[in-house]
Amino acid sequence: MDEKIDKAIDFISKALDKDNLFPSFIFDDAQLRGKPKPVKEYFSSALIAMALGKNPVTKRVLDNMFSIARERFFTFFVEPIYPPDTDTNSLIFSLLINRKYPIQQQALKLLELIKAFSINGVAGVWLSKERRQRFDPIVNINAQVLAVLLGAKKSFKTNQDYIIEHLRNGNYLQGTRYYHSPDTFLYFVARLSDVDSDFKELIYNDFKQAIQKRLRTTCQPLDMAQRMIIGNKWGLNIDWEIEKLLSLQRVDGSLPTDSLFHFGNGNGYFASPALSTAFFVQALNTKTYKK
Repeated sequence: MDEKIDKAIDFISKALDKDNLFPSFIFDDAQLRGKPKPVKEYFSSALIAMALGKNPVTKRVLDNMFSIARERFFTFFVEPIYPPDTDTNSLIFSLLINRKYPIQQQALKLLELIKAFSINGVAGVWLSKERRQRFDPIVNINAQVLAVLLGAKKSFKTNQDYIIEHLRNGNYLQGTRYYHSPDTFLYFVARLSDVDSDFKELIYNDFKQAIQKRLRTTCQPLDMAQRMIIGNKWGLNIDWEIEKLLSLQRVDGSLPTDSLFHFGNGNGYFASPALSTAFFVQALNTKTYKK
């Protein structure tokens, strides 16, 4: 396994560009048809940094993001086509906090902004009046993680209730506004449970049943990697996922390009081999969870 991880990390390291961001591409659909369009965006690089964990490459990415975060909040694209959004900022700031960057004061300002643009206690997508407010339960999860890390989860209880409702009613099985795979919703629910033991207790039985139903269902690299990460943590039999995922690694250490998220209107799916390979690394590195 160590050799496979080393080859994968080497591939990812070589993909990092001069701006300390990873390449990202937009495809026409989830099957990645059409000519890929290269774009510069922060979110994929944050996801890769999250999946890789502590690593010299990750440090370069987060050092760069820290220098930006001290000055302003993030837009999804490097070129500010859209206003700042909850998902990009919550993910990046939670990573910076986890890695002990001195960003608490700016993170608290971000949390107040998220609350200001919430509707009936549920965090919205946009941190601006420039765009019509939208909702996605994975965005809510990332906001909730940030609130937990900042010791403010009590003021985000309604937001937490919205996440739990989405898990229990099964709406995630059709995907969410920006994330097409049910496994991605479950992956982020597991991320929240990692930092909030009270939340974990609340969703434990519902979540375990949900992930058990998803095992051995799809063969997309990111789906299998996410199920493997969750299965490793929650003590599930993921032999099928392990065998199939390992078989996908290519000679250069990478996994096939796969998409995790898309535009809200479905016109454009973001993908890169670095992203799928980073989740492959996290899957192989994840330790078994014991309740």
